[in-house]
Amino acid sequence: MDDRMNKDRQRYRFAKIICVFAAAFYVLVTVIALGMIKTDERLFDSDSMFGGYDEMVFRYKEGEGAASATVEYADLTEESTEAVEEETEEAVETAEAEEPAAEEPVPETEPVEDDQEYLSFVAVTEASRNLNIRAEASTRAKVVGTIPHGETGYILEAGDDWSRVCYKGREGYCSNEYMNLKKISKEEYEEGLKENESGRETE
Repeated sequence: MDDRMNKDRQRYRFAKIICVFAAAFYVLVTVIALGMIKTDERLFDSDSMFGGYDEMVFRYKEGEGAASATVEYADLTEESTEAVEEETEEAVETAEAEEPAAEEPVPETEPVEDDQEYLSFVAVTEASRNLNIRAEASTRAKVVGTIPHGETGYILEAGDDWSRVCYKGREGYCSNEYMNLKKISKEEYEEGLKENESGRETE
C-alpha cells in the first residue's frame, strides 16, 4: 500500500514537471512568434524604417566617430569643388584659345602734308659770263663748276645769301644774287633732277 502511494506520488510529480515545462515552452514559442510579427510590421512600415535609420545616424553623430566622419565629408566636398573649378577654368581657357582673336581695326592714316618748297632757278648773269658753282658758300671757295646765263638748275638747300644747287649732276653753292628762283611742283622737281642727272657734265 505504501509502495503504491509512493509510485502515485512520483507519477504526479513527474506529470507536474512535464506540465510546467510544456507551459514554459508554449509561452516561449508565443513570445518568439509575437516578436517576429512585430519585426515584419516594422519592415513594411516606412516611417518606422526611416525613423530607425535617422535615429541610428543621430546616435552615430553623437558618438566618437561623428567628428572624423564630418571632417572627411567636408574635405571631400572641398576637393570636389576645387576639381570642378579647375575643370571649368581649363574649359574657359581652351575656349578662349580656340576663339579667333578679333581683328583690331587699322587706324586710318591721314595724309601728311608736304610743307617742303621745291625750287628751280635760272642763272641771271651777264650774257657773256657764267655763274660759278663753288665748293662752299663763299666767294673765296673753290669753283667746282659753272652755269651759263639763262640755264636752269635746281635748289637742293635754300639759304639767305647762298643756296646749295644742282646743275647737270654737279652740286655746290651759288649766290642768290645771280639766280632767279621759282617754285615748282614736287613732280616737276623730281623729273627735273632726273634730267639734270642724265645731262651730267664731264670734267
